[in-house]
Amino acid sequence: MKSLSIAIVDCVSQEEALNTLLQCSEGMDFNERIILSDKIFDVDNVRSCKVNIPNMAAYNRFMIKELPDYIKTDHCLIIQNDGFIINPHLWNDKFLEYDYIGSPWRGDASWVKNKPKDYRIGNGGFSLRSKKIMELAKGLVKEISGNEDIAICATYREALERCGIKFCPFDLALEFSLERPIPEKTFNGKNTFGFHGFEKKDKAELLKKIHKVATRDTAIGNISSTALDGHEPHVLKIGFAVTDARDDAAAGDYFTALELARELQLLGPCKITFLEYRSGDGWYDANELDVLIVMRDEYDLRRLRNRSSRLYAIAWARNWIDRWAERPWANNYDYYWASSQIAADYLSEHLARPVEVVPVATNFAYFSAGRFVEDLKSDYCFTGSFWGEARDITKMLDPAKLSFKFAVFGYGWEENGKFSKYSRGGLPYSKMRDVYASTRIVIDDANSATIKWGSVNSRVFDALAAGALVVTNGKTGSDTVFKGRLPAYNTPEELIRLLKYYLTNEDARSSLVNELRQKVSADHTYTHSARVAFKYLNTDISCNVARKPGT
Repeated sequence: MKSLSIAIVDCVSQEEALNTLLQCSEGMDFNERIILSDKIFDVDNVRSCKVNIPNMAAYNRFMIKELPDYIKTDHCLIIQNDGFIINPHLWNDKFLEYDYIGSPWRGDASWVKNKPKDYRIGNGGFSLRSKKIMELAKGLVKEISGNEDIAICATYREALERCGIKFCPFDLALEFSLERPIPEKTFNGKNTFGFHGFEKKDKAELLKKIHKVATRDTAIGNISSTALDGHEPHVLKIGFAVTDARDDAAAGDYFTALELARELQLLGPCKITFLEYRSGDGWYDANELDVLIVMRDEYDLRRLRNRSSRLYAIAWARNWIDRWAERPWANNYDYYWASSQIAADYLSEHLARPVEVVPVATNFAYFSAGRFVEDLKSDYCFTGSFWGEARDITKMLDPAKLSFKFAVFGYGWEENGKFSKYSRGGLPYSKMRDVYASTRIVIDDANSATIKWGSVNSRVFDALAAGALVVTNGKTGSDTVFKGRLPAYNTPEELIRLLKYYLTNEDARSSLVNELRQKVSADHTYTHSARVAFKYLNTDISCNVARKPGT
């Protein structure tokens, strides 16, 4: 299998370049991520290389003469702040059969005018290049007086082809990316793998319309821009029924809802509201909502107030699956989502209806940017609260018998005799990525409400994204999601053995973390979950809101 890296070269908007690189990593399985800039970044699994590129002439020279020295993979995807991935699911392995792919140029461009359309490949700002073409161009191109992509794809194209270089056919390049309006295909933000630029005057509006440049910390808000086809879209009003919508909430359902909400807003226009259990009757106020996504099984749909006749109610069952099925209002939901296939099969059988798998995941770009903090440092840790009931970690672990530094982050541990001296208290969600980046192993203690359904806690994905190894008591989840590669324990002896082995074998720990992180980045981000959810919100629901019976 051919290896693939992703690289961005930028000495002007360095922070934006890093965010672009991290966002493009979601939903893709790159062998390496590279940022080349005059600023060095310390981010896990990102190779940061210091370069000096003072102007466009230097950039064009660098791309041909120096970039090849930094690329170690068979192919490299070149991106820019105005040229990046927008639809990872449209990746086509056929792209790797060619040495160069870029957005097709207009047929009237002077350097390709009167040439066959296959000669219009293509723009370098968002392009896929083989190591072979980079090395050959480095030697063949003697004079660089203009844009580097024109030099490679027009001026020296025939010379490169005589050396065996294969440029992508025009029709396949249309699937890869578009740059400027061309008669052969209309760009709508959903019909190409990526894009580049368009006219500078249209750039800001274009980026706004496809919702892909917001940073990962952008506040939830109303995205209601005009659709790419010029028509005003219906702005879905989506509510999540959660326990507590605060950064320091003890229950995790809010953070799961928050991350899905962020990704949904990148996919289409929607306004997000969180209905909080602690608000009393406000938990049941569905005023103006088109969609209600319920995160807790005890939420009684029969108590809804101000419910529009067009409202669609969705149950997202992530734990206590049997309780969801037994609730008297269970069949009042329009749709059911479950976080694992086992849970979906159970609910489907007991409720006699289809259930879609919408898994819990991670915000990979956010958690992979976690920083080491000395005050949070530990060799191994646990993140989760203690409410007085015994859990596996309290039965299987005695930190006093191990020589490694232990910490527990969560509420209630000061009341637990064996663990109280290791308690660091509860921390807000915004601090958890630094907790994971400051430890080597995170113990996952899935409770009985989750473990038998093969669901995987978000802490597993979050910790791996931040670079920590996870050992779990959820063997079914490990087998299902990670094909058994996530270390699992079922007894105190197994837990101690895993901790001792990976805390004294750093090479083995680091190697396994890198393997599992690639799996998480490729398959278990909220980008993936949002696409599954959006299938319903954008088609089955959005298209039917206006004509649901009673409206």
